[in-house]
Amino acid sequence: MIDAPTRIEASNGATMVAEMDHEYRRDPERPISVNMRHVDAISRPGGALLANVLLTSLSRAKLKLIEPAKSPVKKLTYSGLGFAFAHRKGETSFTNLTEAELQLDKWRLPWTPARKNPEFDPQDAPEEADPAFFEKAHAAFVNPHATARRRHRRDVPYRVQGWLYSVLPPRAGGLDANGKPGFLEQLQELVYELVDNVAEHAWPADAPEPCSLVQVAVARGNDHEIRDRIWVVVLDTGPGIATTAVPKIGDVDLSREELLKGLMCGKVLQTNDRARGLGLPRVAKICGRWRDSRLQIFTENLRIQIDNGDIQSSTTTWYVKGTIIIARFATPPVASTTSNKR
Repeated sequence: MIDAPTRIEASNGATMVAEMDHEYRRDPERPISVNMRHVDAISRPGGALLANVLLTSLSRAKLKLIEPAKSPVKKLTYSGLGFAFAHRKGETSFTNLTEAELQLDKWRLPWTPARKNPEFDPQDAPEEADPAFFEKAHAAFVNPHATARRRHRRDVPYRVQGWLYSVLPPRAGGLDANGKPGFLEQLQELVYELVDNVAEHAWPADAPEPCSLVQVAVARGNDHEIRDRIWVVVLDTGPGIATTAVPKIGDVDLSREELLKGLMCGKVLQTNDRARGLGLPRVAKICGRWRDSRLQIFTENLRIQIDNGDIQSSTTTWYVKGTIIIARFATPPVASTTSNKR
């Protein structure tokens, strides 16, 4: 039995992954038992890492899960684990929940423009919370790589707009410090760029049914010091941005870490005019316009992090097959006075 910590972060999530991998290698036919009963919170990086592993190296492993005791549906939905459970090859059994309660049928439907409501509505919000706040506070674009790209420019912002305005009242509007379009409009553009970036990835012909997900969620701050936040999370199990970027850049004498860092800050430019799918610098620029924003990118054993325009890179102790992107904004949004320097 693998006991999950009370708060799952990327670091202790990597420890869980190592334990799960050890169990699977020792006996591939024996279910891996994971106890999440005492989990109070799953961070976006921690949930994304677990979801990535469950969809890749442990996709065929049998999994037996004890769900979190408090708000299990919301925790598993917002973390991306519900998406992973729906698309794994191996059997996943639950102790108290059913597939219907986790809405796994919705997670299996690829998003298309014809579906007007990509949002999910977890039904087990804590009693002390305002139910109206959590109603439809989570939207997901499932497997957007399976949708024709020509539909994205028009349909993604259109579908996102109505949902955002219902979740975020007028407090999130206005112009930024440079008189540029307001937060909601920029957030729509950011989601479009991420959906389109996922769809344009060079999926190899031998890829075993790749999975991709773009989530948008609103989380309430728990005290006066932590403001409400908007999270945009991308998961994909394709070859990863470090791999797909190389042919689009051309012959450059840079490490993968230097290449990604250079791309994000605009110091490494695309040389192939016909290459597409490098919208992440635009995502970074949007994030940089808003104070207290953060953008994290995980691929292979690399992490790129941008806080308020400051970019850092590092290697990690875990491995991501594909790409994880996490953008975080505080609400109500406050324009960055330094965004015009970017």
